[in-house]
Parts: sequence; structure tokens; C-alpha cells
Amino acid sequence: MIRPWIQLGLVLLLVPLARATPAGFTTDFAAAQAQAAREGKHLFVNFGGSDWCAACIQLERDVFTKPEFVQQFGDRFVLVDIDRPLRAPAKSKFTPAQLADFDRLRVQYGVIYFPSVFLMDEKGRPYALTTYKERGLDLFSAHLEKIIVSHSRGPRLIAEAATLSGEERATRLAQGLAAIGSDIVLTHFGSSVVELDLAAQGDPTGYLAYLRLRRAFRAWEIGFLKHWDKRPIAAAADGFMRAFHPGGVTARQVLTLQLVGELEEDRMTDALATARRLLAPSRESAWEETALFPGLESALPELTDLLHRAAEAHAAGSGESARWLEKFLHVLPEDPLAANCADVEHLRNRALIPLQRRYGQWLLDSTAGLPEAGRARVWTEALLGTSYYRYAPIEGIVNQIHRISPDEFKRLPNFYLRWPEYYKP
Repeated sequence: MIRPWIQLGLVLLLVPLARATPAGFTTDFAAAQAQAAREGKHLFVNFGGSDWCAACIQLERDVFTKPEFVQQFGDRFVLVDIDRPLRAPAKSKFTPAQLADFDRLRVQYGVIYFPSVFLMDEKGRPYALTTYKERGLDLFSAHLEKIIVSHSRGPRLIAEAATLSGEERATRLAQGLAAIGSDIVLTHFGSSVVELDLAAQGDPTGYLAYLRLRRAFRAWEIGFLKHWDKRPIAAAADGFMRAFHPGGVTARQVLTLQLVGELEEDRMTDALATARRLLAPSRESAWEETALFPGLESALPELTDLLHRAAEAHAAGSGESARWLEKFLHVLPEDPLAANCADVEHLRNRALIPLQRRYGQWLLDSTAGLPEAGRARVWTEALLGTSYYRYAPIEGIVNQIHRISPDEFKRLPNFYLRWPEYYKP
């Protein structure tokens, strides 16, 4: 995950004063719809921030400006770029009417994080949503091809349902909506949900119940994240689990926030228990969207090992439990379509502070009886396995290593050597 201060640096390094719309893209959404209808294409619509969003700038630089991308997708999609510039140089490229239209589209499609990349039919109805997690031209293009195959089934199945009746109609509708994904369905497919409700006659597919749970979760998440600095994270997450008893992906999303809250409150025993629940197999609906946590299955062996190490260290009274849980947070895949990715990332970063402080204090306490040279050697070995430890008392430990043994100091990860606030020569 990218720390906020690193992201700010990336923006300052990457951001242009004003940039041109990538070749092959249009900024006129209405004209793009008309072109898609004429040519039998769908719409590829990117919502970005060209002068403030680091990931948006990287996506444009690494992917959209490459001729190979336009060649690969331009024959199937009309490519649309909807910008949200914040500074005058970038804003000056557009008329006030264009900027107002961009804002209108952003509200219409419920864009709350950037970049948001939609695949839509020629009428502007979305059937897939993604962001820039798979970095680079090859990985992002492969990711797009995968979701084109999986999500484009949705509109086809919904169209097929119109030719059926009864439970068969309900099943086909549920399959189509599930292929599109609950977030888009809740925002843009209300008429199809009503149709399913009428056809289902008791919800034989179980999809409507699943959709109600996802609606409750997204409403809770958005409402919670608006006030996350005023509400205890762990208590809010525990309240949702008790109220709705979710399983599968929804439970893992809530438990991730509960884990973050317990770590922030330095409740190590509770955090370890929540982490076990997060990794444990749980009751899942047949309609669960496993794509909401990509990479979780492949990460399970490493996460299980880190949790085991943390639990053993905690049982032994060792502060190394904090180090293993910090690594656990880094390995745990993020929800790429969280209601507000920036806030979720910030919450995770807040959980790192007590973990790093606990680990640093343990390093000080466990080496108190050693001579200076021995302490410097132990501290260096300990910090070799860390990354981005910025909080007290780590700064003091690095400062002492620099004072006691310049040779040991040179062995530290480059991060500690590059940032002068860690030591005072």
C-alpha cells in the first residue's frame, strides 16, 4: 500500500502543469455514445484527476499513452477520458461547460475514488468497474480482458431473461446481475432488480437477500468513513457484524476494518482473534463476489504463517508480535472497490503507528542490559526486516545506531539512510 506522504511525492514528481487528452480518447461523452451506437461498440470511460491523483497520472503515462492500448481496445470500445482537474493550468484546457459536464457525469455514475474505469454499453449503462491496481500496460490490459469476458455476460443474460418466465427467468436475471457486480447493480440496475423481485416470488435464487446485505454494507461503509475520525473503528465494525451476521467477502471486509481498529487501540489479543476470523473459511452466498478480494486465496499461506508467528510471539510476551502483525497488514489484499480507497488506506496506516511503537519499545527494553555496541548490532539486525518504520521510538533507535556505530548504520535499509529526520549527524 502507498503511504500518503509517498503518494504526495509521486504526485509532485509526476504531475504535469497541463496535459493533453491521450491520443485515441475523447472527452465528449455524448458524442462517444453516438459513435458507439453507430459503430456497434461499447464505451470505455476513465474518470481521473490529471493534476492531483498519482495513480491516475501513472495510468495515463503507463497505459493510455501507449499506441498498443488503443490498438487492442479501440476496435471494441470508444475510449473516453473524463478529467477532474483541480488547478488552473489543467482546468484552462476545458471550457466551464465541459468542466460542469464532467462533474455531472461523476455524480451520475457515483464516482467516489480515482481512477474509476467503467465499461458501459452504448446507452451509457455500466457493467464493469475497476481501478488501477494491476500496474503497467501488460498487466492492466490482461486485467481488462479478463473482466470484459466475465462482466459482459451480465447484459447478455439479462436480455435472455426477457424470453423466459417464472423461476427460470428469475435465475437468469440473478446470474446476469451477479456477473455485473453488486456495486453497479445497486446504482444502475434498479429496474432489473425490481423485475427480479417480481419474477422471483419468494427469492428462490437467494440473490435478493445477498443484494440487501451488500446494500446495507455499502451504506454502512460510506456513512462510517465520512466520520471515521470521530467513531471507534473496532466498535463500529463489531456492531455491523452483530447486526447483520455477514459471511464470506462481506465479513472479511468488515473484519479488516475491525482488525485495523483493534490494532489502533493497541488491543493485541483482540486483534489476533479478529485476524483468525478474517482468514477462517466462512459461510458464503452462492453469489459472493470473490473478485472483491483479489489475491486473498493465494496470500492465505503467507498470512497464516505471519499470524502464527504473531500469536506465538504474543504468547511469549515478545514485542515481535507487533512486527509480524505489521507484515500481516501489508500482505493482506485490499478491497479495490472500497467506498473510499484513500480513507481505507489511511485507516490502515493509522493502525501501523501503535504496532511500530510497540515494536520499538520492545527493542529498547529487550536490549537494555547489553553494551552499546551489542545494542546497535541487535537493533540493526531487527530493522533489516522492516520497512517504512517512521514513529517513536524507532527514530531514536536509528539515531543511536548512527552515533554508536556508523558501520552498522550503513547496513540499514535505504529508507532509513535517505530520510534525515531519522538521525542527526
